[in-house]
Amino acid sequence: MAPRLRQRPRARSHSRPPAIRRGERAYHSRFSDWSELADEVALDLLPLEEAVAFLQGRTGRSDAVGAEALAEALGRLPLALDHAAAYCKRTQTGPLLG
Repeated sequence: MAPRLRQRPRARSHSRPPAIRRGERAYHSRFSDWSELADEVALDLLPLEEAVAFLQGRTGRSDAVGAEALAEALGRLPLALDHAAAYCKRTQTGPLLG
């Protein structure tokens, strides 16, 4: 469960996971009592096609085979995909998985 804060911070223009709308932020935490601060939202696994499209869009690469392998290796978990895509983009690594 990822909490969604009730107060919406100022929107920034950067890539975000598909499940988050503009102006909203998701925070991941081990803190289990967010009931007074935020609404919890369950995050499901992304379908493979969406995970691949997300990785390709976030990294700016068209390596569908690498994106699919990376998505499967990360279990199609949205937060893991976002972190991996950010790493790939920042470090300008070769194929998405390699």
